[in-house]
Amino acid sequence: PLPTQKDRVDLSRIINELLESFRERFPAISFQSNLESIQVLGEKALMKKAFHNLFLNSVQALEESKLKSEKIVEITMERPTGSIVVVRISDNGPGMDSRTLSRIFTPFITTRAHGTGLGLAVVQKIISTMGGSIEVWSEPGKGFSSKVAFPAEPTPSTSAYSRPGAEADESR
Repeated sequence: PLPTQKDRVDLSRIINELLESFRERFPAISFQSNLESIQVLGEKALMKKAFHNLFLNSVQALEESKLKSEKIVEITMERPTGSIVVVRISDNGPGMDSRTLSRIFTPFITTRAHGTGLGLAVVQKIISTMGGSIEVWSEPGKGFSSKVAFPAEPTPSTSAYSRPGAEADESR
């Protein structure tokens, strides 16, 4: 079982640290990012593991592809509502068919010769433990995209308790 201790975590810092490492290890791949500094409630080590696995999935797909153009992994982060933060990771790798995509979170299912089939199953478990969700899209020849959504740490503008008298409003 995964720990459920949740702390304030700067998600953009976790992702930027991972990106720095991936850029050094995989210089032939262009990692493009647009990240806001957003706090979420979660377990830092587990979140780092989940995003590491998602980045590695993209890198491995790109390395195995015969793509002649620039190999790209794009990461964006936004807070579409006050209570949710969304991270999107997309690559321009070979993609996958709908049958493969439908089994992507099943443990021990892999398309790689030396894969364990655990990477994305672990990602899904970590994200759900942190109160989040993950969605994936792919088509052959069109790359792979994932959307991870987490509860965001309340900010003064999104917390009912940030203004005087809010407690009285809540009790009515």
